[in-house]
Amino acid sequence: MNNDIFIITSVINTGNNPWSYTNYRSCFDIQTRFEQTLQTIESIRNLNDGTKILLVECSQIDETMTNILKDKVDYFIQTYDDSSIRGACLESNKKGFGEIKKLEKACQFIKDNNINFNRLFKISGRYFLISSFNKTNYNDNDKFTFKIYDSIGGSTVLYSVPNKLFDVYIEKLEYTRKFYETNPPTGIETLIPLICVPRYNIEILGVSGQVAVLNDKGISELYTA
Repeated sequence: MNNDIFIITSVINTGNNPWSYTNYRSCFDIQTRFEQTLQTIESIRNLNDGTKILLVECSQIDETMTNILKDKVDYFIQTYDDSSIRGACLESNKKGFGEIKKLEKACQFIKDNNINFNRLFKISGRYFLISSFNKTNYNDNDKFTFKIYDSIGGSTVLYSVPNKLFDVYIEKLEYTRKFYETNPPTGIETLIPLICVPRYNIEILGVSGQVAVLNDKGISELYTA
C-alpha cells in the first residue's frame, strides 16, 4: 500500500491586497484559480498509486466549490476562520508567510489524526504534475528533496519530506514563521530550501503551472521545473 501524501497549499480567493513586490495579488480570477486547483488535484490522482491528498485552503469560497474540493481530496482543511492564518494569507504583504502558517496547520492535522506516510510532498495550489514527474527521484528516505537554483534560493513549488525528518520539518516551519513575524518581506524560496537539511538536490521536479503575477510584458509566465 502506498503511504505517500501530498499537501496542497491553496488560496483560491486572494482578495486585492498588494504583495510587497507588486500592486496586485493575482492575475487570475476566483473561477480560474479554482479550476487550476482542480487540475492540481487531478494530476496527483492520475498517479493511480493510492497517494493521499490533503488540501489546506485559506479563502472565502462558496459552498459549491467547497463541496467539490472536499469530494476530490482525502482531507480538507479550511483555515479562513483562523484570524492569524487569514491575516498572513490575505492581509500581509509577505508572500510565503501564509503558506508557512498553512503548512504548520496541515502538519498538526497529520499528527493529531495519526496519518501515516512514507514521504510527504508539498505542492503549491494551481501547479500540477507533468510527465517528467517520477517518484523514484524522490526515494531518498533520509533526506529532504529540493530543487536548488543557486546559493541563495530554490523552488518551493514542489518538494518532499521523508517521514523520519517530519519533526525536523516542523521545526524549520516554526523557525521560518518566526522569521516572517520579525523581518521585512523575504521570499520563501530563500528560506525553506536552504535550511532543510540533510538535503538531496533534485534536477527535475516534474511540475508546471502559470505564475500568478504578470511579467514586465503583461504576461503570466509558465513555470516548468
